[in-house]
Amino acid sequence: MKRIIAFLLVAILSLTALSALAEWPERSIELIVPANPGGDTDNNARALAAALKEEMGWDVIVTNMAGGSGSVAFEDCLGNPSDGYRYVFYHNGGVTAELMGLYEFDIINDFKLAGMPFMDYSNAFLSNAVNEKFKDLEGMIAYMKDHPEEVTFATETGNFTHLQALAFEQATGVKFKIVDAGTASQKVVELAGNRLDVIATQAGLGSVRDYETKGEFICLGVFSEKPIQMGDITLKSFKDQGVDVILPKFFYLAAPNVVDDEIIAKMNYGLQKAITNQLFKEYCYNSLVEASYKTPIESERYYVNQKNYYSMFLEEFIPPYTPSPKPTPTPKPSPATTNTSTDGWPQRYIELIVPANPGGDTDNNARALAAALKEEMGWDVIVTNMAGGSGSVAFEDCLGNPSDGYRYVFYHNGGVTAELMGLYEFDIINDFKLAGMPFMDYSNAFLSNAVNEKFKDLEGMIAYMKDHPEEVTFATETGNFTHLQALAFEQATGVKFKIVDAGTASQKVVELAGNRLDVIATQAGLGSVRDYETKGEFICLGVFSEKPIQMGDITLKSFKEQGVDVVFSKFFYLAAPNAVDDAIVAKMNEGLAKVVENGTLKAYAENALLEISSMTPEETEAYYTEQKNVYAGYLADYID
Repeated sequence: MKRIIAFLLVAILSLTALSALAEWPERSIELIVPANPGGDTDNNARALAAALKEEMGWDVIVTNMAGGSGSVAFEDCLGNPSDGYRYVFYHNGGVTAELMGLYEFDIINDFKLAGMPFMDYSNAFLSNAVNEKFKDLEGMIAYMKDHPEEVTFATETGNFTHLQALAFEQATGVKFKIVDAGTASQKVVELAGNRLDVIATQAGLGSVRDYETKGEFICLGVFSEKPIQMGDITLKSFKDQGVDVILPKFFYLAAPNVVDDEIIAKMNYGLQKAITNQLFKEYCYNSLVEASYKTPIESERYYVNQKNYYSMFLEEFIPPYTPSPKPTPTPKPSPATTNTSTDGWPQRYIELIVPANPGGDTDNNARALAAALKEEMGWDVIVTNMAGGSGSVAFEDCLGNPSDGYRYVFYHNGGVTAELMGLYEFDIINDFKLAGMPFMDYSNAFLSNAVNEKFKDLEGMIAYMKDHPEEVTFATETGNFTHLQALAFEQATGVKFKIVDAGTASQKVVELAGNRLDVIATQAGLGSVRDYETKGEFICLGVFSEKPIQMGDITLKSFKEQGVDVVFSKFFYLAAPNAVDDAIVAKMNEGLAKVVENGTLKAYAENALLEISSMTPEETEAYYTEQKNVYAGYLADYID
């Protein structure tokens, strides 16, 4: 009955003045994306947020909360419904995860679907053109029949790409070797390096499209009824190549069942308006997705129908699924109602809020620290990515929801730069308490592509930049640590970069690998970056250390030994709101002191070219202040 009322409200709102919308929303709406940035889910959510802002005037933020095949995001939203201000934005990976028994909740029974704004028929299997095993779909199937479970396919158990792999196997009688290759952007990087055989992703996705256009990636097929045209390229469907599998990827918004139907109807009305937005239409066209409108009832029916359809593909691979009852969610405790005593602390999970996207050193370091705290202290620690505003989004979110010491911003000295540039409306030392500084990194480097014809080493780059001012592209975000590195380098050498925004850390690596950027700054020992350096595909122009750094058989020269006297350590710290009790901050610091000797963390730090450090809260604050004074000298010519 309630859902019928919701449907009627949508119709009424469509025909009447918007005055009924005045009361809601009164603050920002949050779309929680159970995926890492750089993929189609994240991109779609951000395009939708922009359209809702333009058409409705609503402030919509996107929070990335990957993990558990979507369960982390759904459970967080379920436990903190926030009166219809929080929605999970996800796709049919949730259907697969439900059928596989990976959720302790039921999306249709425990949530209300507010709408379904995207339909995507362009999801494709892609391979690298230099892969010698096969060159097209027919060749891949033939190879897989002769070499079962040898062709690698990157996915996450219970995700939509997992269903695609299972459906393809069932239709063709072949078997993939399923591997985990990280985020969507990381999969692209791995495929570009020919370290994977097949990935499944949106064919029109940013850098993926570039690789296809250049002929570096081969589209083996799309899960549509007919071929899809992408510019001058025709993407063949699996069906017209004899593999009868059609799987549209649909995206929906889900709010906890306790949210009022009227609010769901208002959100649905917003979705109806958003899909008419011209920029939104252009985004959909360029991304090969279709803007879609469905009422809450229609969205629910479509979801259920697709769930029944998917079960046919999955019945041979998984046991029968019987959903277990979901316990009543417990909201996050607030400072007004929670005992701040350290006795028994922590009594639930601790959250590290990372003001950066997954795939970079900040995210990797946070996750390594979380694992070490679990091993040494038995603490459950989750990592939430909340990029934006040069860190301000994460800091402000933490400041507004201190949660008695259960939430910490995990960041680096990019926060110092942002403060000095006036990008924050708060002061980290005055408004937060620093719980410790677990990592020091002297290996941050400037990297270029070996095929770049402008220069081949640091001396050559400086000479080129003197002759061609502001031509050499450098990827960074205003107010971030890499921005400071660029400014300091410019000041020390008298040259000028062309500063560009190239997205996340993983996206920058993809762009550099494609030689679409001249220089990026990142951690020299970072995953795929290290692979590119080892193979000679990336050139390390210099690291910000006193002396050279040894990375396996490779010696990374420091800038200082090459005549550029700039030395920076990148330090990582945990910051809790000032309202958190000193005793809790001290207890967190005890945990940080313990992990210094953790074997797994030591191995991680050695591979990542990091130093594990242990500082008291007082020492951490003193070091932060000292570095802030140093940075002010570099930034004096650039900021007020």
